[in-house]
Amino acid sequence: MYTEINKKFKIYISNWLLFMFFLVSAMIVVGGLTRLTDSGLSITEWELFSGFFPPLNKSEWIMYFDLYKKIEAAKINLKTGNILEANKIFQELLKTNNDSLDLLYEYGLFCKSLKNYNLSKRVFLHLVNKFPSSINSHILLAEILRMENKFKDAERVLQKAMKADSNHGDLLYNFSLLYVASKNYDEA
Repeated sequence: MYTEINKKFKIYISNWLLFMFFLVSAMIVVGGLTRLTDSGLSITEWELFSGFFPPLNKSEWIMYFDLYKKIEAAKINLKTGNILEANKIFQELLKTNNDSLDLLYEYGLFCKSLKNYNLSKRVFLHLVNKFPSSINSHILLAEILRMENKFKDAERVLQKAMKADSNHGDLLYNFSLLYVASKNYDEA
């Protein structure tokens, strides 16, 4: 009797071990294929029970898109896009939320990273006029103007920002960069 129970357990244990072996092997193969084909899902938040359904409204889509932009794969994918794709995405987002400082600022940064300085300059100019206390918008607009060798215009933008916040360290640093670029070493 003891040998019969022992044989049953051996069969159960060997079947269980064999099943586990094939399960682990399948996970390794699927993981390897995913890795080789670069077809990962770029999961930003793992929600086991609440993540079965896609976002159901625009604010949820924007929230998940913002989370997606923070991961490394998104940074690479967004950087390799072109200005037409960026315009399409941001124009859709701007239709529903055209007063968003963050959205407009990200759009300006994206255009700048694609080296579309004219569009980026227009976006930051709009931000400077609409949100005068946004120091970073002033700084980025001045940076683009400095790259275009429009030193006086860049200086005016930074001076306008100084009125909003005269103790902002980045403003002083950008004044120095501007004066060095314009070879005005006395002011730098």
